Amino acid sequence: MLGVDKAGIVLLGIALVSLQVVLSRGNIDDWFGSSDIQLLTWIGMIALILFVAWQLNSRNASPLLHLKLIRNRNVQAAISLGLFAGIILSGSIYALPEFLRNVYPRQLSATQAGQIMCVYALTAAAIRPLVTTSIARFGQRKTITFAFAMLVASMLLVARLMTTGTPDTAYAIPLILYAFCLAPMLSAIGSGTVSKVPPSNQLDAVAIYMTFRQFGASLGVTLITTLLNWRETLHSSRLFEHLQAGGSQT
Repeated sequence: MLGVDKAGIVLLGIALVSLQVVLSRGNIDDWFGSSDIQLLTWIGMIALILFVAWQLNSRNASPLLHLKLIRNRNVQAAISLGLFAGIILSGSIYALPEFLRNVYPRQLSATQAGQIMCVYALTAAAIRPLVTTSIARFGQRKTITFAFAMLVASMLLVARLMTTGTPDTAYAIPLILYAFCLAPMLSAIGSGTVSKVPPSNQLDAVAIYMTFRQFGASLGVTLITTLLNWRETLHSSRLFEHLQAGGSQT
C-alpha cells in the first residue's frame, strides 16, 4: 500500500495559501509595494518550485500529483482549457454581487445577493442531467461553442441591465444564460480531454486539471478586481479635474 505524500501536501498547501493571499490582497495592499506581499510571493514561489521538484523526484514513492502526465497532449489541453475556463467563469460573474451590495441603491445584504446569485447554481444543477446526453449527441466542440455563445449573451445582457434603475429580479435571465454556459462547458472540457487519458492515470489527470482550474478562478477574480479599481481611480481623477476646473471658473 502506498504511503501519503506528506511533504507534497505541506509544500502545495504553503504555495497555494501564499499565492491565494497575494492574489486576494495584492490589489488592496499595492501589490509589490507591500513588504508582506513580496514576502508571501517569495514563499509561494519557492514552495511551488520545491513541490514540483519533489513530485518529479525518483525518491518520492507516492507523489501527490503525477506531474509527468503534463507531457500528455490531452492533459496539456485540459490544463489550458481549465485555466481559461476558470478565469472567464469566475471573473465574468464576480462584478454582479459586488454591484448589488455596494452600488445598487438598496445595497442588498450578503444573503439577499446570494439569493439572486443562486439562480445560476440551481439552473446548472437542473440541466446537468441533460448535459451528458447533449455532449454525446453533438460532441465536445459544439457543446463548448454553445457554452461560449451563452456566456457572451449573458454578459451582454448583464452589461445592459447593470444600472441603478434595474430591479434586482431582472438579473435572473442573464444568470440562467450563464448557467447554460457553466454546466456544459465544464463537462465538455473534462470529457473531451481528461477522459482520453489512459484509465490508470485519469484520477491524477483530473487532479491536475482541477488544480489549474481553481488557479484560473482565483486569477480571474484578481484580474476583474484590478480592472475595476483601475477604472474607478481613472474616473475619480477625471471627475476631480472637472470639479477643480469648475471651481476655478466659479
